[in-house]
Amino acid sequence: MVVFFLTCFVWRSWRVWRQTGINPLVPTPGDDVHDYVGRIFRLQVLATGIIVLLFAKAPHDRAVLAPLQSLEHLELRAAGVIAMLIALVWTFVAQAQMGASWRIGVDSKHATPLVAAGVFKYSRNPIFAGIMLALAGLFMATPNAWTLLLFALGVILINVQVRLEEAHLFKLHGASYEAYRQQVRRWL
Repeated sequence: MVVFFLTCFVWRSWRVWRQTGINPLVPTPGDDVHDYVGRIFRLQVLATGIIVLLFAKAPHDRAVLAPLQSLEHLELRAAGVIAMLIALVWTFVAQAQMGASWRIGVDSKHATPLVAAGVFKYSRNPIFAGIMLALAGLFMATPNAWTLLLFALGVILINVQVRLEEAHLFKLHGASYEAYRQQVRRWL
């Protein structure tokens, strides 16, 4: 998860900023739904980091994380690690194909082209699909009440964010986005 975060958010953000001079982390100073979701996403990222650190730093004292012992199996952990690795590669590829259009949040100040090639031919939201897979993988690798909560919250937030972005993209690209939306599924 640390590698996922550093690669897919920190490094990618730095790269887009260097290429465009635009901070891809769209500020959320207001009090509308975009800003609310953005703030909750940031809290979720912080909580994920804290939970991963707690799991790594105190393997003998995992009771604080409320483990779901009935799910603690080597096979499930291995599947979780594999899911996180697939999510890392998938998200990295999708972000690379999105290029300078990649943002964290809805950027109404800078128009970006509609990206419909590469993995975007198969999913309108491959990056969000990758994030959900990473959160599912984290839960499988470390099944506890907190990672389950992070996964559930992530799915809810991502679904809200996707709908906000769809409205933004329709407003920005009109008929070309609608045609894309009709041809490509939201997820996979």
